[in-house]
Amino acid sequence: MLVQKDQSAKSDLSTFLTSLGLNQEQINSLEITTISKDQFDKVTALKDRLPFYADNVSIGYDKSLDKTKIHINQKNKTEGEKQLSEYLKQNEIDSTDWINNLSIIYQ
Repeated sequence: MLVQKDQSAKSDLSTFLTSLGLNQEQINSLEITTISKDQFDKVTALKDRLPFYADNVSIGYDKSLDKTKIHINQKNKTEGEKQLSEYLKQNEIDSTDWINNLSIIYQ
C-alpha cells in the first residue's frame, strides 16, 4: 500500500481501513510505504511515459486499473534488472517501492 507522506493522508487511510472493518492491529501489520509529493509526481510522470521496452525488460501501465507490470527476461535476469534500474534512475525514481500496484514478473 502506498500513501503520500502527509499526516492527514495517513489519518485518512487509517479511517478508510477502519471503515472496511480492519482493527488497529491489522492496520499496523500492513506494509505501508510512504512517499513525498515529489516522489508521487515522479511516479505519475513515469506512468504517463509507459510503455517502455528494452532487450531484457519491459514496463507497462494499465491506467484503467492503475496497475504497473514489469516483465524481466529470466534468462538474462541480471541484465534485465540493470536495464530496469537505469530506466528508473533516468526518471528520478530511486526504488520500485514508490510504484503502487506493481507486479514484477520473471519469464
